[in-house]
Amino acid sequence: MSCKYYSAALLLIGLLFSQFADAKYSTNCKGPLPINEESLYGGWKESNERHRSFVALNKDGSFKGRIETNNKVVWEFAGTWTLKAGVLRWFYTASSLKGIPAGTTDEDKILEITCTSMSYQNIGGRTGISYRADI
Repeated sequence: MSCKYYSAALLLIGLLFSQFADAKYSTNCKGPLPINEESLYGGWKESNERHRSFVALNKDGSFKGRIETNNKVVWEFAGTWTLKAGVLRWFYTASSLKGIPAGTTDEDKILEITCTSMSYQNIGGRTGISYRADI
């Protein structure tokens, strides 16, 4: 198989797997999902005109993410997460931002989780929406 066709085959396989990865939420998914750990697993993204954030919440309770400003990574972070009584608690074990060092904790109140999004209120009272993403 030539390199050209091999690359095309790998791309096709990747696209097929990415479609099946989100099948849990894309077929027959209606209404809000329960606010529990299973509904949170996976990748999430959020963006506006200047900033984009990406975070993956893993089944083992770890997370990893980054924030970009004008397409440049300005913060990379990782840690562990828990969910209790609808509050998502973040414990940072790694952070490239001096203002939020490793050892910092944060919380977000989960307001709703759907097949495609999660709305939340941060500890400062700001609300936001993150969307499911392949990360």
